[in-house]
Amino acid sequence: MLKDRPFFNKGVCKYAFMAALDQEHYNEFKDLVEFMINEKAVTASYMIKRQKKLLTCLCDTNEKTICKLIIQFLEHPEQTPSESFILELSSAWVPIGDSTLESSYVIDSL
Repeated sequence: MLKDRPFFNKGVCKYAFMAALDQEHYNEFKDLVEFMINEKAVTASYMIKRQKKLLTCLCDTNEKTICKLIIQFLEHPEQTPSESFILELSSAWVPIGDSTLESSYVIDSL
């Protein structure tokens, strides 16, 4: 679905990995990608704009931190952000942060 799309890059791949961690986020990501395909998007700028808008509505610190991480992935697709964001996550969310960082390193090496 994404492979040959002009907006697909390492940042979108990292976002896809994060979205795949639970069904709700996967469905949201899939709907977003389908919208972008229908709109013939050529960059991930719509994803960035949407995440920034979402960030202003979130109250949960963990969700805000993950949203900021997604924005970093999309704005800097060739880089893995600093691990310091993990310090902002509650203990239940640390495995998500760790998995995401590990996947980002793998994706960066491709």
